Amino acid sequence: MKNNLWSSIHQFFGDIEILWTDFISEDREHHGDYTSLRSGIVKDIEALKVHLANDLSARDKHLVMLPIVLYIDELMLAKVPKNKCDGSPLLQEELFDITDGDEVFYDTLDEILHKSGVPSIVYEAFYFCLSSGYKGRHSRNAKRIESYKKIIHAKLVVPAVDNTIYDEEEKDSEEVFSCKPIFVYYACASGFVAATYTTFYILSIV
Repeated sequence: MKNNLWSSIHQFFGDIEILWTDFISEDREHHGDYTSLRSGIVKDIEALKVHLANDLSARDKHLVMLPIVLYIDELMLAKVPKNKCDGSPLLQEELFDITDGDEVFYDTLDEILHKSGVPSIVYEAFYFCLSSGYKGRHSRNAKRIESYKKIIHAKLVVPAVDNTIYDEEEKDSEEVFSCKPIFVYYACASGFVAATYTTFYILSIV
C-alpha cells in the first residue's frame, strides 16, 4: 500500500513541476498565467486526494494532504511575484478553511506525535515537507526544525524489502535501497520537489 501511496505523491510533484515550468516559459518577462497555474495545482491536489482515499481513512488522508498543501502555499508566497497573485486565496484557505497554516502545521504535528496508531505515511508526509524546505512558524529556528525531523524519523516504519520483486541484473540498485525501500519513492519525489523549488527560484530572479 505504502509504495502505491508514494507513487501517487511522486506523480503529483512531477505534475506540479510541469505546471511551474509552463508558468515560467510562457513569458519570462511578465511570467505566465497565474490563474491557470493555480487551477492546475488545485486539480492535481484533488486527483491526489482521490488516490489517497483508496488506501487511507478520511482523517489520515487529511493528515497527509495538509503538510503538502501548506508546503506548496509557502513556496508560492515566497516565489511567485505578488503582482501575479490576482487576489486568489491561499490553497489552505480554499481546501482547509484556514489562513494560519504556518501554525497549524506544527500544532497538528505536535498532536499526532503524541498519538498512537498514526500510519507511517502521515509522519513521512510531514518529514518529507520539512526535509524539502518547509519552515512555517519556525522560519528563523533551523535547530527546532531539525529537532522535529529527528523525532519524526524515529517514528517512521520501514518495511523489509521483498527481494522477489527485483531482477538479478538490478541487484546493485537493490543494495542501494535495501534498508529503506519506502525512500525509493521518497527520493524520487524529493527530486521533483527540488526541481520545483529551483523553478520557483528562477521565477524569483527572472
